[in-house]
Amino acid sequence: PLAGSDAELAARLAEFGERGLSHVQLVLDPIDRRSIERLGPVLERLRRR
Repeated sequence: PLAGSDAELAARLAEFGERGLSHVQLVLDPIDRRSIERLGPVLERLRRR
């Protein structure tokens, strides 16, 4: 499982790309509106890398 701040999560996801992975599947826990909304800033940071 991945956990941490927005910056930490974006960095961990970026590591997958640096290792050659082009796709990841995320499963949020819990799967609710708050978790989905929290993922937005993480993905935005990841796009800016």
